[in-house]
Amino acid sequence: MATLFQFIKPWRGPIPLGFALRVRDASLSAGREAFVWVRWEVKELEGSILEFDSGRAQAKLAGSGQPWITLKAAVTLDGKIATAAGESKWITGEAARRVGHELRALHDAVLVGINTVLADDPRLTVRLAGKIPSPARIVLDSRGRLPEDSKFLAHDGCRKFVIVGRRAPLDRIERLRNAGATVFPCDTDLPMPEQFFPWLKDQGLETILVEGGGSVHGGLIAAGLADELFLFISGRVIGDPTAPGWCGELGLNRLSDTPRISLSPPRSLGQDILIHGLFQNDGLPSTDPVVED
Repeated sequence: MATLFQFIKPWRGPIPLGFALRVRDASLSAGREAFVWVRWEVKELEGSILEFDSGRAQAKLAGSGQPWITLKAAVTLDGKIATAAGESKWITGEAARRVGHELRALHDAVLVGINTVLADDPRLTVRLAGKIPSPARIVLDSRGRLPEDSKFLAHDGCRKFVIVGRRAPLDRIERLRNAGATVFPCDTDLPMPEQFFPWLKDQGLETILVEGGGSVHGGLIAAGLADELFLFISGRVIGDPTAPGWCGELGLNRLSDTPRISLSPPRSLGQDILIHGLFQNDGLPSTDPVVED
């Protein structure tokens, strides 16, 4: 089995089916909430994932006020997440998509930008065998453009968070709240991670899976907030410079400034390849707000 996460956190509710959960120094049988060591393992990733640095995760969760941030994308060999026309289903095969659902199940929340929602209307749920709970959903939506009939706002028991900017109309904020979303207003035009991430952590969201788009990934990398990366790479090539990539522009001219990632050995998933790594940098010399994507 391959270790995905190992850290101290409160565990609530039933253990998701299909995953092995190792618990030390606590009793879950009595139904009590406790701080426990949690080790998630996924059979499909055996031999591919770096041993997780639990001390690093604990230090960030306890000392920084920030959640653990995992970036995830399905890409072509040239790094594209869709064609220029927006077609993205499906870049990778069934095996890679299944592991993507397992990653969702292992996180407290999944986060996307508003343009991803407007383009794809994703469900952002866990679709695996068994009654595995889905994570909370988060969207960066500075102007409150999230449609009321989007799958994001489906009444499925999952918590929904919308991060807006200071220019979001009050009537749109009220509409989103009436639709069941919790709205967090930033005091900047675009969502700023130093404002909304500590708030999300206070809501109990300690691990967040960021599924794009590229500008969101790039903004988090630039700010030094990305901790982990899962890239599912297919054998396709789009070959169009106008097609969106998994990481937005970082504005770097020197290799010495580029982010470094400690990589695990590549893992085959059907006809696709998984690249996993842990970010080793503290952010870029200058950081920008997270841009909606």
